[in-house]
Amino acid sequence: MFDTLSPDRLSQAITHAIAPAFVLGACAGFISILSTRLEIIMARLRAITALPDGHAKAHLKADVPRLRRRAKLTNQAILFAVISGAI
Repeated sequence: MFDTLSPDRLSQAITHAIAPAFVLGACAGFISILSTRLEIIMARLRAITALPDGHAKAHLKADVPRLRRRAKLTNQAILFAVISGAI
């Protein structure tokens, strides 16, 4: 009625059962790194936009469009990483 599992087939079954867990762990680690980067970008963006116009470092406001683009791209990367982990 049941086939006895050979050690090779049992090893293969365990490998197939454990592999998705490693992939999900890698996706979770990558998402964690990306979310930390997004926090850093947003903190810098908030700090720069809070500077008054007469401040000595007001020239950094020219960096705002680049930071917004980086935030958008990082947000999209997080989205795609979540989707890749769900598939």
